Formats: sequence, C-alpha cells, structure tokens
Amino acid sequence: MAKSMGGELVLQLLHEFRDHQQDYQGFKREMREFKHEMREFKHEMLSFKAVTEQRLDLLHQGLVQAHDYLKLLVEMVQDVRQALNKHSDQLADHEQRIIILEK
Repeated sequence: MAKSMGGELVLQLLHEFRDHQQDYQGFKREMREFKHEMREFKHEMLSFKAVTEQRLDLLHQGLVQAHDYLKLLVEMVQDVRQALNKHSDQLADHEQRIIILEK
C-alpha cells in the first residue's frame, strides 16, 4: 500500500512538474513576443523621432527666413519713412520760400 501511495505521489509530482514546465515555456514564449513587440515599438518611435526632427528643422528654417524677411521689410519701411520725412522737410522749406516770395 505504501508502495502504491508513493507511486501516486511520484506521478502527482511529475504531473505538477510538467504543468509548471509548460507554464514556464508559455511564459518564455510570451516574453519573446513581448520583446519583439518592444523592438518594433522602438523602431517606430525612432522613425517618428527622425521625421519629427526633420519637420522641426524645416520649420526652424522657415522661421529664420521669415525673420530675415521681416527685418528687411522693417529696414525698407524705415528708409521710406526717412525719405518721406526728408521730402516733407523740403516741401515745408519750399512752402516757406513761396510765402516769403509772395510777401
């Protein structure tokens, strides 16, 4: 009787060991799949980062060009303002001369 109980215990332990071994194999498989998914995710994120950096570089270049263009426009407006002020002063001088000549 002890022999059969010992045999049953051994069979039960063997069965539990196989169950745990199968669980462990399943876990290892899931971890390999997860690792593969993480590599894909990393690749996608690196691609996204590269595209984003390119877009930011283009945006920065556009902003620098717009800034340079605006500086040029400000200089042009200042030149026009100076020219108008000069002509305005000349016009005032001419008006003064006309007034003096009319007297």
